[in-house]
Amino acid sequence: MWFLWTDGALLVYSHRRAPRNDNIAERPSVAFNLNTDASGDEVVTMEGVARIDADGPRASQNPAYLAKYRPRLDEYGWTVEYFEGEYPVLLRITPTRWRVA
Repeated sequence: MWFLWTDGALLVYSHRRAPRNDNIAERPSVAFNLNTDASGDEVVTMEGVARIDADGPRASQNPAYLAKYRPRLDEYGWTVEYFEGEYPVLLRITPTRWRVA
C-alpha cells in the first residue's frame, strides 16, 4: 500500500473498487502495520480513524506523493492519469495510538 505521512495524518490513494472504501463509512477504525527491519521481525502499528477526503488533492496535485512514488509509476509503466483513474479515493487516516513490537 502506497502512503504519505503529511500534516499529522497518513494519506492513501485507494483503488476505485476497494471494499475498504465502503467499509470506512460504517467502521472508520483502522490499523496500519509496517515492518521496520528486513526480516519482518520488528513491526510498528498505527491505529487510527480513517475517512474519505473528497476535498483532498488528487495524486497529480500532490507533489510530495508523486516525488515518492514516481519511480514506481515509471517501473509499472503507469502514467499519473492512469493511477488517478484506478486510485481516485483519498483516505486520510488520523492516528490514535502507536505500538512498536
